[in-house]
Amino acid sequence: KPAPDVYLTVAKKFGFHVNECLVIEDSPVGVESAKNAKMTCIAIPSKENRGNKSINKADFQIQSLKQINDYFWNLINRQ
Repeated sequence: KPAPDVYLTVAKKFGFHVNECLVIEDSPVGVESAKNAKMTCIAIPSKENRGNKSINKADFQIQSLKQINDYFWNLINRQ
């Protein structure tokens, strides 16, 4: 990371196009990697990483996995 190779390799292995992938990351470098792979990214940053320039590149930022609900999935699917 932040090279996108890991994400691209996994997508290819499972037969997904990058626009079908959703990455959930907690680190700035992970967000950079996901965005370099051209994938949608949700960041769940730790307190010390909130507001980080790379974290802010995520498509969405949430505080907890509990925030992912039907409304959120519908919002993601509209992109």
